Amino acid sequence: KKGERLFTLYARSKDRIKLANKALEKGEIFKIGR
Repeated sequence: KKGERLFTLYARSKDRIKLANKALEKGEIFKIGR
């Protein structure tokens, strides 16, 4: 899914980790911090 790639890259940024975490809660992304 497109969202997964974007959020995975965003997770790289410490400031974006919070956004990625929110997405994780919604189940939009499963690959985070990998």
